[in-house]
Amino acid sequence: MQHLLGRTGAAVESGSTRHVRGWKSIAARSVFWLLALLTLAALALQLGIRQKEFEFSGPFGAETNPPQASLILGVPQEPPAPWWRQPLLGDNGEKPLQSFLELRINGHRMGPPHTLHEIIRSGTTTGFSHWGDRVIFALPPDVKNDATATVTLRYSVRPRSWLTAALAILTALLGCCAYSGPLGSFAKRFGKQSMAVALRAPYWILAGLCGTALAASAVFALTSLYALMMGYALPTTALIRWSPMAGWAANNEPYLAYPLLMLAGLGAATTWSMGSNALQQSLIRSYEQFSRRLLTWCGLPIVACAYIYCISSMWAGIVRPNDPNTTSLGGLLPFSDANGYLASAFGQVTNGTWSWFALRRPLAAAFRSVLLIFGNLSLQQMLILQACLLAGAICFATHAIMKWRGVWAGIAFFALAYIYSRYFVPTTLTEPLGLFWALLSIPFFLKAFHDRSVSAALVAFAMTAIALMTRMGSMFTLPALVVWLVWQFGRDAKAKLRIGLAAFCILLGVLGLNSVLPRVYAAGPGSMTTGNFAYVLCGLSMGTTWDGCLKELAAEGKPIVGTEEAMVRQLYSAAWTHFRANPGVLFRRLGESVVEFATTFPSLLWRGYGWVVQPDWLAQNVLTAICIAGLLYGAIRRTKAVELTFWALLWASIVASSAFIYFDDGARALAASQPMIALFFALGMSSRVGSLTEPAAHSRLPRNGLVGLAAAAMLFVCVPWAAYRLAPGKQEGANLSQLPNETFVFGGRRMSGFLVVDDGQPLRNEIPSIHLSDFAAIIAQSGVEHFQDLIHPIMPPLPFGFVFAPRLEKDVIGEPLYIVPAEVVERRDIPVWHLDVKQWGQLHAGFGMPYWLYVTKAEPWPAAKR
Repeated sequence: MQHLLGRTGAAVESGSTRHVRGWKSIAARSVFWLLALLTLAALALQLGIRQKEFEFSGPFGAETNPPQASLILGVPQEPPAPWWRQPLLGDNGEKPLQSFLELRINGHRMGPPHTLHEIIRSGTTTGFSHWGDRVIFALPPDVKNDATATVTLRYSVRPRSWLTAALAILTALLGCCAYSGPLGSFAKRFGKQSMAVALRAPYWILAGLCGTALAASAVFALTSLYALMMGYALPTTALIRWSPMAGWAANNEPYLAYPLLMLAGLGAATTWSMGSNALQQSLIRSYEQFSRRLLTWCGLPIVACAYIYCISSMWAGIVRPNDPNTTSLGGLLPFSDANGYLASAFGQVTNGTWSWFALRRPLAAAFRSVLLIFGNLSLQQMLILQACLLAGAICFATHAIMKWRGVWAGIAFFALAYIYSRYFVPTTLTEPLGLFWALLSIPFFLKAFHDRSVSAALVAFAMTAIALMTRMGSMFTLPALVVWLVWQFGRDAKAKLRIGLAAFCILLGVLGLNSVLPRVYAAGPGSMTTGNFAYVLCGLSMGTTWDGCLKELAAEGKPIVGTEEAMVRQLYSAAWTHFRANPGVLFRRLGESVVEFATTFPSLLWRGYGWVVQPDWLAQNVLTAICIAGLLYGAIRRTKAVELTFWALLWASIVASSAFIYFDDGARALAASQPMIALFFALGMSSRVGSLTEPAAHSRLPRNGLVGLAAAAMLFVCVPWAAYRLAPGKQEGANLSQLPNETFVFGGRRMSGFLVVDDGQPLRNEIPSIHLSDFAAIIAQSGVEHFQDLIHPIMPPLPFGFVFAPRLEKDVIGEPLYIVPAEVVERRDIPVWHLDVKQWGQLHAGFGMPYWLYVTKAEPWPAAKR
């Protein structure tokens, strides 16, 4: 009886439990569907289905005084956005990183947003700027600023992105709990097939992108060759002029890396979440090998065409907010520092010497001269050669990363490196040269991590030293790497001593080459390699930047004058004096610089030096979370001590260096460190299956690297010397007698620039030409009229040429640009021109020599036989 009662009680209890569980299941499913509806609503709002609209009638007020083409309109003030709603002006009420505002004027759709104010003020764009509570815009040509002008502002009401993400995650988790039975049954029936498809999908997408990009690259290359045969002066711009689709691609080229970042994040998340058992890992390995072979075969032509397309877009007159027009106007007119480096390379070929300006960085000057000589003394050909070298280096590094940590780590690295490097490829600055050596060092570092190869580590150290001497920045990285080499390599004290001596000899060899080059190519005492740091240190001691130090000393009646060596001594002396008087200023400034580095560095990593406006669909927070999770897992479960110590010392050296240099354009000064920083974060997307290749027992990589370094040293020393010695008529520019208002410049392939024509005139194919509106937009974006008037308030008579032309005189530091008659640009057969010049426009206060000159008379120089 007791047994029967016990069974009856258990049955009653079991029925009660099932009843409670049933109610819990119903409640969970009800909450799930409620959350699902909320998630769908949030996603729909993110797509912009709900909009608010405001309408205003003219006339509108001028944005500047005196008035220019830009007008200003106040955005209606609304109450603060609730916690769940995305505010129109961004979370901080300042300029948002992306604009949800749509602007129409009399039905005309205006855009893009975030256009630079200088371009808007020129009246040559339909773009606008949404800054705080103001909208700055220019009216279309057919709209007058009167009562007939109607401005419509429309924006989408969106929930905050974190709220949408949280709803989606909660819905997914609750759905898994509420429908665990059906999901489990479904997984048993279709799970293996679904997981296999999910694992394959990112690799299929990557293969599709590679095929599309390879086809586009082939079209670009073939049309460029056809245009070259047809006599185009800039054949790589032909496709952009012929095809609207190519023009669209040129405008959107800065966003090329962002789809790859999203794909890398998807691939990493998929392989980590589903590739758990041996069968799935075998499938991942097979797709990794296939993707790696595919990228090895097609990666270099695709990347080279992407870099060249970036340059060609500037040559075609396309103005994008993130292009380097401040240093390379339209990609053909080097300005400021870029002008000085290129002029010095031309001067060496003509006169056998570099200017003191270029000799601040002798290795960079040698590299630039070699590129110019192999580019047939043509700026256009040199930039294409530079793009191909950078493409080769970035593909070399990406391939090594894919072999070591998987395809998605390699794709993430390429995307981050491309975001940063694309800004410098069209310039003659030293940054692309330093980036080349830094990218080249990565495979050697990876081999040192993988199999503790001391020879690979030493070659990587040598390349890093060349990179940092080519483009100086992280001053503490080389000492940190010496510590790492001695600490992690060598089993006993004797072996560590040998490694330390080898590192010291490598460093001595790089510094020796850096010292030999000025002795070979300097006209006089040359320049001090570390002279720039004197300006930085003096500024730090006074709590300012490098130029603030000069201004404050001049205001105190102690201007820095004399030769560069004397100026450097004065600056160091002033820095010591200020430090002794108030040492707290220096230490406070160092701390502020580190804070600035930590604050702005993430934006630099994701947006590059050109400060690209990220697309709306980029899930930066999700990608960051994937990277951090992957890095933590790698540090705990996978990374060896040799790698952990490397990253610890490298980051310590970068942060310590940023304390000294970051306020002085540190985002650019750390260019040679940027590839290693990109590698660090890309490792967060490493493959789950571990190392994909075994180290070769007798790898030739270190030996090939050593041979490459020796060959580069020979090229740097011998090629400029041979080019000068073998150049015909090399002494012609040495003793030219000339008046103050005349000059002799090279024409032909050594001259670069544009013929500026009226907007109603067709562009010329046989010479580089550009419409006036595009030229005005380039000048507005560059801000060069801050230094000297060019097209405002007076325009040179159309058509006119605006060119860079190296002079024949000796000891040229930088070249002024020339406003020339159309004949000078048209007659490409004239090797040397005799120009009568005068200053054009007002030279603004604070600047001495004119940046461009107006040519009143131009005639071929009969004495030249080139």
